[in-house]
Amino acid sequence: MCGFVGIFGELKVDNYIPQLRKSVNLIRHRGPDGKGFFIKKNYGVAFARLSIQDLTKKGSQPMTDENNQFIIVFNGEIYNFKKLRKNLEKIGMFFKSNSDTEVLLKLYQTKKEKI
Repeated sequence: MCGFVGIFGELKVDNYIPQLRKSVNLIRHRGPDGKGFFIKKNYGVAFARLSIQDLTKKGSQPMTDENNQFIIVFNGEIYNFKKLRKNLEKIGMFFKSNSDTEVLLKLYQTKKEKI
């Protein structure tokens, strides 16, 4: 099972990296297959990955959309993600990975006004 940590607040960005590294190392047993980090303004997130869907680096998290407008860290499994992906591809969505996480990110992009 993957795990993620986050920092939100008034820390200087330079302080986020060591704090996130320390925090994600505390949960490395949750995700031994990789680590990922994302830092922006007053927040940062880190992810310890246990690869289940899309074993390539393209499925790594935190995952952002192509414009870095949306970011996701997700611990779960979407069983019908292949069907959802096909529906999104029909409306012109492009995917860089084969992960259910990216499908969730794209679904949010297309449906956010209705959520």
